Amino acid sequence: MKLSVCLITYNHERFIAQALESALAQQTSFEFEIIIGEDCSTDDTPRILAEYQRRYPDKIRLLAPKHNLGANRNFANTIQACRGEYIALLEGDDYWSSATKLQQQVDFLESHAECAICFHAVKVFHEDGNEAPRISPRFGHKKISTIEDLLGLGNFIPTCATVFRNGLITEFPEWFYTLRIADFTLHVLNAQFGKIGYINKVMGAYRIHRGGTFSAANTSGNVREVVRAYDYLNSYLNYKYDGTITAIQNYWLAVDYYRKGKFKKAQACAAKRIWTPPFNTQAMMACLLTYSQPLYRLVRTLRPLA
Repeated sequence: MKLSVCLITYNHERFIAQALESALAQQTSFEFEIIIGEDCSTDDTPRILAEYQRRYPDKIRLLAPKHNLGANRNFANTIQACRGEYIALLEGDDYWSSATKLQQQVDFLESHAECAICFHAVKVFHEDGNEAPRISPRFGHKKISTIEDLLGLGNFIPTCATVFRNGLITEFPEWFYTLRIADFTLHVLNAQFGKIGYINKVMGAYRIHRGGTFSAANTSGNVREVVRAYDYLNSYLNYKYDGTITAIQNYWLAVDYYRKGKFKKAQACAAKRIWTPPFNTQAMMACLLTYSQPLYRLVRTLRPLA
């Protein structure tokens, strides 16, 4: 089996058919399977999936645990059930917009042996239509990145855009199951073993809605969860990237303090980010927050990074 689609879902009755149809529509020169981790949904998702499995018994394998596993354990179990040489990620509330996306990503990885992961651009849109859609990564991305780029910039890899080599991670650390940002953590774990390739094409859609998990959670809570995840990763990676990790933790803490009106704490954290590579827009914003709050507010209004 060349590729497995790892599709996880919970209470996605309004979206799951679109996600599945976008996977089934893929045009490839190789065989692929769709492994679905259905985590005891309480809506109509199980019935919809059972019907799809009945229609496509040779393509779809449905994992249906007797008890709710939780998002991360369901994610890990579904990944571990994949038999393909490559794994493509898809969540039940997202979908793919290009019928050749899997072929293009496999071709990329076949011709770039140094890469462990390949991703592409996606359209990010709000289900309620209250905000205009945007493209992620927002301003494009370089063709080849490293684990240090990923740690230093934060998660620039949309989940539904990801294809990676199977077997890089055989066991997930126990702390993985306690986090709320499983996708970023998985990307970092995989990026230990190779570089990250980027295809500059929009080939998927990431949906933000009230039923979502991390994207719909409290902003301050998100920041604290990101900082906690970085703590675990720092220890797991034997503090090899401690400077990079500490810098981005301080940046997000600065943003959080600023939102709460705790400006002195925000400036103190931002000052710890300024002189640590990479010297990018994030570093510039930290510099403005430290030395010129009025200018920081202006730039933030024009370009809302965080």
